[in-house]
Amino acid sequence: MKTLFYLLVSLALSASIAAQTNRFETPGSTAEKQSQAAPAKNSSSNSDLMDRLRFGGNLGLNFSSNFTYLNLSPRVYYLATEKLWLGTGMTFIWTKYNNNPPPYDEQFVWGFNLSSQYMVVGPLFLQAEYEPLSFEGYKIDNGQIVGMERFWAHGLMLGGGIAQPAGRGMMFISVMYNVLWVDEYNSYYSSPWVLRVGAGF
Repeated sequence: MKTLFYLLVSLALSASIAAQTNRFETPGSTAEKQSQAAPAKNSSSNSDLMDRLRFGGNLGLNFSSNFTYLNLSPRVYYLATEKLWLGTGMTFIWTKYNNNPPPYDEQFVWGFNLSSQYMVVGPLFLQAEYEPLSFEGYKIDNGQIVGMERFWAHGLMLGGGIAQPAGRGMMFISVMYNVLWVDEYNSYYSSPWVLRVGAGF
């Protein structure tokens, strides 16, 4: 009787150990299948994110005998919906005035940009941008220019434009008005009106 009891206990323990082994270590278990399925889900999410991203920006060049202008503004856009683009990026501008004496001959500007574009109907869209820029402006004392000083100017541009589909992205041109523009001495732009030409692919 004792032998039968010990045999049953041994079988029960063996079954318990086998069950634990099958649960945590055996290939093809539920836990492992779930862990194998997880990367597929993440991969799908990453793929969906990449499908919604567009890379581009604005590029401006101007060369003349007395003035050189370079604007490099990379942007990343996210397609929140079929009609709404959300964008962010950096702004780098370099200008050189050949006829101006130092320190008024060269200008380095940098900042960042947050934007949104909403397709209204057909190729027409509305656009809003927030763009703080750091640049060197004139330092004025008693109405006289006494040097240069670097400061931040904040711009909030509202307007719209026309978009042209190009592959999986689009090219666009827009005209906006800077509602925070004060004057040409306290803003980087000499006018509150801003023209944008760019693309996102």
